[in-house]
Amino acid sequence: MGDPGDPAPPPPPAGRSVRPLISVLMPCYNTARYLPQAIDSVLTQTVQDFEVILLNDGSTDQTEAVFRDYQQRDGRIRTRTRENRGLVETRNELLTMAGGQYLAWHDSDDTMAPQRLEWQLARMQEDPSLVWIGGACTLTDPDGLPIRSHGFPCDHNGICARMKDEFGCYFGSTLMRHDVVKQLGGFRKPFSVCEDFDLCLRMAERGTVANVPEVVLFYRQHMGSACNSTRSKLAGYAQLARALAAERGSRPDKTDRLERGEPVALDFAEGDRVVDPCVQTHRRWGWWALADGHLKTARKYARHALREAPLEMESWKLMACALRGH
Repeated sequence: MGDPGDPAPPPPPAGRSVRPLISVLMPCYNTARYLPQAIDSVLTQTVQDFEVILLNDGSTDQTEAVFRDYQQRDGRIRTRTRENRGLVETRNELLTMAGGQYLAWHDSDDTMAPQRLEWQLARMQEDPSLVWIGGACTLTDPDGLPIRSHGFPCDHNGICARMKDEFGCYFGSTLMRHDVVKQLGGFRKPFSVCEDFDLCLRMAERGTVANVPEVVLFYRQHMGSACNSTRSKLAGYAQLARALAAERGSRPDKTDRLERGEPVALDFAEGDRVVDPCVQTHRRWGWWALADGHLKTARKYARHALREAPLEMESWKLMACALRGH
């Protein structure tokens, strides 16, 4: 999709503004299993003035077939497919395709709460100083069962304080001002992960940021998720983003100077790609679900843990607690 010879998509619905208010941007890579749910959750939003831009970063599954199906259904959907170039280039390419005043980031394996865009847009329109806004999230397992809900500080100072040690939002829940993202040049190298955190930090220096208290995102966890497959790498790049933020003041940071051709050394350790063993991930999901009162999920992953590591006491402890319900 996206080649000059492709047939034109259906016209946009009557009555929609020429320039969409919101561009929903979705990078896609081998998530065809979850992609229809992700797209449907956008199309059923209570705010309907948007375009949906899907970029297939060289997937080897059925992502392209899903693209063709949905582009025929709704004229607000635009797609492009090309060879794999990685997430940073994919995000920046999506920025060049976006025409909306606001940018809503949405991962292709997650789903939006129906009123996400309505809640966030109302806050952005009320407060011109806001540059991005996220919200609370519910983590789900691959089948959509709830694991736990997770909130963030809602005010600018609280978010900025949190970002000194942790993330201040889930990036896939954010609505951003397009002009500010454009002024900052989008996503930067050398980030191969945490490029989104780096952008959130830089935007927080240009205006205020916020989170709504409501759950706006159902954030799907699976073994291919970055939070499971690149845990040490995420930590290393997050620390780099914080170090660069601390350096900024009256002058550009090392990364900006490097892009301008100055000989600057970037001192950071990328970290190895470490795949979290299934049993550790499943026990973590089980404990989280138990703490949040999701007994069905907790018992599901206690059973997984017992099958995967029947000789480890931690597996039996999780099962006993899940069966008791506390």
